[in-house]
Amino acid sequence: MQPIHFEQQPHLDGFVYVYLPADAVPVETHWAGLYQDWPDHDHTPFTEFAINNSEQEEMAVYFGLAWHLTRGLTRYAVPLWHRDDAARAIGGQPELVDWEYVVDSEIPAVGERVVGFSRSQVADRDQRLSAGLFEVHAFRDLVLLQQAL
Repeated sequence: MQPIHFEQQPHLDGFVYVYLPADAVPVETHWAGLYQDWPDHDHTPFTEFAINNSEQEEMAVYFGLAWHLTRGLTRYAVPLWHRDDAARAIGGQPELVDWEYVVDSEIPAVGERVVGFSRSQVADRDQRLSAGLFEVHAFRDLVLLQQAL
């Protein structure tokens, strides 16, 4: 595993710390078992951490980092597009909001990645402009929300 480094960049009234792994991704070699059948279907990398051969171990590293950095704070998540699936997965109804916070990881330029607050778009036809703001009480909730996507 590689160390995770942040770059400090000026932003409005303070600084933003940006993580751009480039070639120094936190996981250098992926577990070969991600590409095989899992014998125990009750406890798999996907059921425990929402990782598979597409969303690999970095997902667990990022979840752990986010969980650690927000310790002691109230945590919220706005799953993009799949609000109703996320509600079923976490077993609760969200607060409906008409916004999402968008970060486009496909854009290579750091300053352009953060799109910011945008109008929400959801799969539900009746309330397609209302995203779900979920309070995240446990690390498991974070995993369940990711699995719903």
